[in-house]
Order: sequence, then structure tokens, then C-alpha cells
Amino acid sequence: AGRIVLPGGTVLIQANGSGSADGVHFADGSITSVAGTARMIDGQTIDLSAGRISARSASGSIAVDAQARLDVSATGQGDAGSLELSAPAGSVTLTGTLAGTAASERHGASLSIDSRTAQDLQMLADRLAATPGNFSGRLELRNREGDQTLNAGTRLAAHEVDLSADAGALRIE
Repeated sequence: AGRIVLPGGTVLIQANGSGSADGVHFADGSITSVAGTARMIDGQTIDLSAGRISARSASGSIAVDAQARLDVSATGQGDAGSLELSAPAGSVTLTGTLAGTAASERHGASLSIDSRTAQDLQMLADRLAATPGNFSGRLELRNREGDQTLNAGTRLAAHEVDLSADAGALRIE
């Protein structure tokens, strides 16, 4: 499986094909990381912030397999980064590891998911809550078709939470 490790950098992965099979696939064992890093400069350790991962599929879907890892975590006192997954004509399937932690919540990572189909908010909330402080900065979840439901007892925790359903109902139960 492939590895992209670019501490504090920007990774843009874009599938521009016109077919529904023209998507982005993070396969089992793959690692895509822009996690922060610490550098020694003039005898001082400096914590550098994490970067940004942006995956976009113009016509297809995005899949993150169970053993894949996307990492925008901070190091030390640095800021966590951002993860953007956009498949406006397809789905975003998340079964792998999404890592976006920071030493304090004020430096938390942001997660943006834009897809044609609705996310399973319970599954996403459980996956994020499995690691304390994971994506605590901002959650932006948009589905372009269908209903989106945040069930009673489901907790999406971040400083900012933005839920959007373009052509369907948005239910908070």
C-alpha cells in the first residue's frame, strides 16, 4: 500500500474523470499523513502545525478502507490540521482511521465531508469519539440528496458543528 507522509504540508488528491467509477480510494494499509512535527531550531524545540489533506472526486465516490489511515494530528503544542473529503456526485465511505488530535481543544483539527449521500452520523460520531479530542475544532457535514438524521444520544463534539442537507430533511432527534 502507498504512503504519503508530508509533515505540516498539503496533500491534494483529485479525481476529475466523468464516470461514477472515477473516484478516490485510500486502500487498506495506505497512510496519508500531514501530521505536525517538532523541529529543533537554535536549541529550541518548535512544534510545527499539521497541514491539510484534501481529496475530491468530481463524479465518483471516496472510500477510506478499514486499514487505511488519514492523519492531520498536531504534535506537542502545534495546531492540528484539516481533512476535506468531497464527492458531490457520489458517496464518502469511512471505515479507516481518521486522526485529528491536538494537545488542547483550541488547536483541534477540522473535518469536512461533502457528498451526494448522507453520512451515518452515529457511526461517524462513534469513530471520532474513540479517540478523545479527535477533530475537536470543526465538523462540517453536507449531503446533497436525502435525509440526514442525528439520533438521540449521538454526540458530535467540536467547537463548531455544521450539518447541511441540500435536498432532504435534517432531523435532530
